[in-house]
Amino acid sequence: MLDSRQPAPVADRNPIPETLDALVIGAGVAGLYQLYQLRAQGLKAHACDTASDVGGTWYWNRYPGAKFDSEAYIYQYLFDEDLYKGWTWSERFPAQPEIERWMHYIADKLDLRRDISFSTTVTAAKFDETRQIWRVTTNQGEVIETRFLIGCTGMLSAPLEDRFPGQASFKGKILHTARYPRGGLILRASAWG
Repeated sequence: MLDSRQPAPVADRNPIPETLDALVIGAGVAGLYQLYQLRAQGLKAHACDTASDVGGTWYWNRYPGAKFDSEAYIYQYLFDEDLYKGWTWSERFPAQPEIERWMHYIADKLDLRRDISFSTTVTAAKFDETRQIWRVTTNQGEVIETRFLIGCTGMLSAPLEDRFPGQASFKGKILHTARYPRGGLILRASAWG
């Protein structure tokens, strides 16, 4: 799969603490909300995301015409009046660029980035029955122990690799909507035959 977005340099990451009350996987709409709520309850919480910034589905899915499938107000966080009144949507069904800007607004207003490790993928998670704790490993080599492991990974962000016969030997570009290039794509007509 082609992915023109490069992850943030490792030096720009916020390392995950070795012990947590809760680890959230994903920094999209649900992940940001979970991180906020966990911190509000006084828990030592952290989130991680494979992407280099917040957005979840709206970070990855940039194909032409990507929009909310419901009216924008449904996605608003209503737990903070200043937060939802501080943002005005330009249309009822906003497009991906505006949704991604809204996700940045949320992360910044709630000061969530300090507790998010970007360019970080959970590679293993095993529950220790004896200690009643999760032991989580990341692609960065981190090992984290956490009481709660919350998956907010969504269902629209991960392409399935090698799903179709012959895909591995195909010489052209293969694009999944969740890996559409940030700068777009130039399509050329070709002769068939």
